[in-house]
Amino acid sequence: MLKLFLSLTAFIVSWFGIAINASAVTYFCEPTKKFHPKMEEYTEDYFEKYKISSMLEDSEGKAFLTMCSFEPLKGEKTCTKLEVDKIVQSKVYRPVIPSEKPDEIGLWKYVYIKKYYYFSGQFDFQIFPDLGFIENNGRGGILFGKCKIISP
Repeated sequence: MLKLFLSLTAFIVSWFGIAINASAVTYFCEPTKKFHPKMEEYTEDYFEKYKISSMLEDSEGKAFLTMCSFEPLKGEKTCTKLEVDKIVQSKVYRPVIPSEKPDEIGLWKYVYIKKYYYFSGQFDFQIFPDLGFIENNGRGGILFGKCKIISP
């Protein structure tokens, strides 16, 4: 019976995405792309030089986002930890299996994403079921990348 319950739980989480009421989870996220309206797309060298990363700690309706990067003037990696003001779970329609051909749509389905808002910084962080993320700094800069679950 327990095996059936665990299998069912795994299926539900994989189909709907991120667990809705997970007791606690920590994600480590590294960007692979960054866009800013005043600059062209950032290069891999930029990410290697500045060692940008984010860590998201989500626990029962309360979350903290820690953003880190290398500061050349200080010669070290520095981090800022923010308490998230609001967490929203949204249902979005997105491709799960994109088509190889530009004229075909591929497989789409509804998935749940979680959005974390930090209001005074006009900032939001979104995480998707495939552990992809979008970090929007509210001033035109957007980071995209992948997260890893480092602790439940």
